[in-house]
Amino acid sequence: MILAMDTSTHVGSVAIVEKTRVVTSCYFDIGMQHSKRLFAEIEQLCKLANCTVADLTAVAVTVGPGSFTGVRIGLAAAKGLCLVDDKPLITVSTLAALAAGVSFVAHPVCALLDARKNQVYAGLYDMSGGSPVEITPARAIEPKVLVEERYEKSTFYVGNGADAYATLIDEIPGSQRAPFHANSPHAAVVGALAWRDFDKGNIADLSTVEPDYLRAPDAKVSSKSILALK
Repeated sequence: MILAMDTSTHVGSVAIVEKTRVVTSCYFDIGMQHSKRLFAEIEQLCKLANCTVADLTAVAVTVGPGSFTGVRIGLAAAKGLCLVDDKPLITVSTLAALAAGVSFVAHPVCALLDARKNQVYAGLYDMSGGSPVEITPARAIEPKVLVEERYEKSTFYVGNGADAYATLIDEIPGSQRAPFHANSPHAAVVGALAWRDFDKGNIADLSTVEPDYLRAPDAKVSSKSILALK
């Protein structure tokens, strides 16, 4: 089983996944204060699955883009669990996880996260085969520029960035937006993607792995947030 987690947006989630089967999972929405709930939720899920972290095959986490603080808290927690229990770490793109949540869509899927400062984090994926295949590398981009690029190109948009700029996106001929409930990445999807990478031997190096912010952080995680994870 893989323990998967996502804290890259204001809605956090944790899941225990066995291949494509979700053993148990949960959401928690407490703003960006994920450090206050993350380990309690992990402990609860392990109880429900009748296991401990030591029994797991690996730990998986989204490494961005997303909230700078949230991404770093999730990665720090995942690395800590791996170091304590000698487990492999598998990292997953937040945008790929968003796209994978709307699998088998015929049109290209554009995963968008609101990056503030009049930008979105965007990644374009082919989901026709059920798993995200990158078409355009993830980047931070102004929504108007993205609209110009995708104008009259049938595209399925997902993520809170699609909600934030819904008026602009809805003006694009051939565009579709995912329903609200699909606009946050879910740890269950992260776990399924992680199993795929685990089977391919794609394991992160604990000594070098870093968040994928796509642009320089506005601020650093406070020492209190990091200490809360210990």
